[in-house]
Amino acid sequence: LDREGEVAERVVAAAEVHLGFKPDARLRAIVADGRKFTESAPPGYDLVFLDADADEDPPRHLMTVEYLRTVRARLMPSGLAVGNVWGPGDNKQFQDVVRTWESAFGSVCVLDVADAGNTIFLARGDGKAPAPKAAVLSQTAAAFGRKQRLSFELEDGIDGGCLPLKPGGK
Repeated sequence: LDREGEVAERVVAAAEVHLGFKPDARLRAIVADGRKFTESAPPGYDLVFLDADADEDPPRHLMTVEYLRTVRARLMPSGLAVGNVWGPGDNKQFQDVVRTWESAFGSVCVLDVADAGNTIFLARGDGKAPAPKAAVLSQTAAAFGRKQRLSFELEDGIDGGCLPLKPGGK
């Protein structure tokens, strides 16, 4: 593996050790170029987690409307795309990223992550607004954290639900 592949493998290993990630027939981590994998993958995914954002030099080929439309096409109608994106304080292109997700998915919910510089984007395969109720999302996150015995409280910072989105971006 190249240097980035080695880092990705260590991230997967850390998720297994510290976050309770357990690959099985329906859950797996793919260490590959995300765009190449997505373009060749069949449809039918319930969940696609995207975490390729970088504050200095994000991988542009994973941040286009075309790529996100490919992700959407691979999701089940009720499937969810989840993106970990640097927030507006650390990301000069934040509004552009919001608009790109909206263009690709039709609707996006952006959640603030407390005491961090990132946000979480949620979008459904059918284009409907994910708009999770803050209380339900918080309870689900807390239950998951307890089950996985996380060393932090996953539900912190999501009590506000979806952030209001500003118009703008390109």
